[in-house]
Amino acid sequence: MNRTFVYYLSKIEEALDKGRNEEPFRFVESENELIRQMEPPVVVTMKAPGLFLPAPAIDPDQIVDQLPELRIRYARAVLSVVDGNVLGVSVPDAIHPPIQSLGGVIALLAAHERRHL
Repeated sequence: MNRTFVYYLSKIEEALDKGRNEEPFRFVESENELIRQMEPPVVVTMKAPGLFLPAPAIDPDQIVDQLPELRIRYARAVLSVVDGNVLGVSVPDAIHPPIQSLGGVIALLAAHERRHL
């Protein structure tokens, strides 16, 4: 979860810096389908992209300490999108190809966390 948060939080912040999107936001079908598959209960098993696999030598204490900080950063990003119409802004370099929008990334991260918890 930490590696996914670390990767996508910078993408969310980039998308927020891009500015506002005036069109009403709707998930594209491919985003909607992937997010549905991510949600618990787990019906579809998925492999993590190589970029998100844990390093061979990890410090469990560091991971435990880092997660709350990443969740706070994620919560701040979510709160900042509530005020504006930015959910449709494209997100560069999304590792999950169906996900193209800021709204899709936010929903993916929320579903990903629920899946693991």
